[in-house]
Amino acid sequence: MTSATAGHPPLFQQTALALVLAATLSGCGSDDDSNNSRAPQLSIADIEVPEGSGGNSEAIFTLTLDKPASSDIRIDLALNAGTAVAGEDYQPLANNQLLFAAGEQQQQLRVGLVADYRYELDEQFSLVLSNLRGDASLLRSRATATIINDDQGLNDSGVTFAANKTDTKDDHCSDTSDNVVAQQDCRHGLDSQQAFNDNANGAAGFNFTKLDAEGKDLAADAGSWHCVRDNVTGLVWEVKSGTGLRAKEHTYLSYQQRFAETETPNDIAAGIADNGADQGSDNCGNADKICTTEQFAADVNQQALCGFNDWRVPRVNELESLLNYASGVPAVNGDYFPHNISAWTDTPSRGGASTAATLYLNAQTGLFALQAKDYDPAADNAPQIGTRLVRGGKATLASGAELTRNVSQSATTPAISCEPNLGATTPAADFEFNIDGNPALVRHKATGLTWQRCPEGSVFNDAGTTTDYSDDLCDGTVNFGQMIVDGSASWDEALTVAENKGDGWRLPNIRELQSITEHACTPAQNALVFPPYVAYATHTWSSTPALDGNANLTEWYFTETQFQRGLASRKAKTGPAGAGAPAAVQGLVRLVRDHD
Repeated sequence: MTSATAGHPPLFQQTALALVLAATLSGCGSDDDSNNSRAPQLSIADIEVPEGSGGNSEAIFTLTLDKPASSDIRIDLALNAGTAVAGEDYQPLANNQLLFAAGEQQQQLRVGLVADYRYELDEQFSLVLSNLRGDASLLRSRATATIINDDQGLNDSGVTFAANKTDTKDDHCSDTSDNVVAQQDCRHGLDSQQAFNDNANGAAGFNFTKLDAEGKDLAADAGSWHCVRDNVTGLVWEVKSGTGLRAKEHTYLSYQQRFAETETPNDIAAGIADNGADQGSDNCGNADKICTTEQFAADVNQQALCGFNDWRVPRVNELESLLNYASGVPAVNGDYFPHNISAWTDTPSRGGASTAATLYLNAQTGLFALQAKDYDPAADNAPQIGTRLVRGGKATLASGAELTRNVSQSATTPAISCEPNLGATTPAADFEFNIDGNPALVRHKATGLTWQRCPEGSVFNDAGTTTDYSDDLCDGTVNFGQMIVDGSASWDEALTVAENKGDGWRLPNIRELQSITEHACTPAQNALVFPPYVAYATHTWSSTPALDGNANLTEWYFTETQFQRGLASRKAKTGPAGAGAPAAVQGLVRLVRDHD
């Protein structure tokens, strides 16, 4: 046998290699020929689209042929509901067929979305392709559209029980024979929907996510976390620590530089300004020294807590959004906020007084109160309270320049007195007017809720034009007897008024009612949005029942808002019986309607 030439394989191996190569080349040629000769393939991809909050939001599906067709291709279309519902979340198709003309490779199908202001879970529907006609085949016949919720909502109250006519607690809000129960808080909102009420990441409609030191999401059962994101409101909250700069025991003096003209900053400056020393030894990190809320926020921003440097003191409605009203003392969720502290807001309030004070949350009562901000260094009388920082949302209050309607419109219409320099918590720009062509209605953009501008029983008077709100009034004497009945039926009667109104109108819950208060004014309302009316009652009714804070729950209360001061409080649900009993509490009924 002759040996192979050096560096080359034997002849039989060369022959085998040549055969393999020939087969490979032959195979490649066959695939190319097959691709060129086969019919075009039609496919469609899944999509995600923001819902939007009105206007012309669309879900756009793209249908693609992998190569041009030599002749027309037609295909039938259908939309299948999933968690998204036809007519409520997306519009039906105007045409159930689609044409690819010869030579075309791509078509778009636009499906209109029903955009709203309501916070809800992401929802899905599907586009299904069938009955393809023409020289093509279906590579993929179904695609899913996910409608991404982009609305920042209003947390519900957390109250899932009702108070029925016999003054007993209906734990499951299940009494279908009682129209009083039907109108109560527990029948409406996130905490009434099973999808939001599984307590997996917050009780009764609340939805929280723990964040680590870098701001990354953690599991609900994580044992260590630094911040919490509220998935309903979109706000991110500081979690107090046991020691250090953010220690739960630390208290602060309320001070914001933007109110310096009304606060005597020269008195405050002595012994309070942070000197920027090492954290833990400067004023804000040392419980023995006085620190302002403004400086505390600056120090936390310097540390970039959870990766953010835009921390601030919350406004009153933001801090209130964390409270769960289901217990006798409203409180934050201890699973996510283990340290329940009294805390400042940055919201000044006229509060019925001649000078402004700052609102703070009293952890002992679960309610907000007013605290004067005067500080006399010589007397060492600084009112020091804790604080819980927030980020997101609107960082500053709107100008209060519009809050100038502070004179009586008539002899029978009381004045609304405001302090414009405090800023507006409910500026007119936050509302849409003339809803559905009705000047007596407004929609609050922040919540999507539609409100009556006048209390039930009075009549809206558009004294000027539909675009001039400065002279609008609520005429007629508000008939309290129509809403408030002496004795045990007082709250029940208010609920019945709402029930009889129909058309989706209801009594607002306690959080909704507080969302429209204007803290720079007394009474606490923006007169451009909610015009003056003949008589201001001390209270305005809510649909939220409450417990009295005692473990034995021996007495029932309902919650209402004191619009004179813009604060929530409680009054007995049933008036006492017998001779000499005090008159039943009078209150107004201002109705609200859910998002369209």
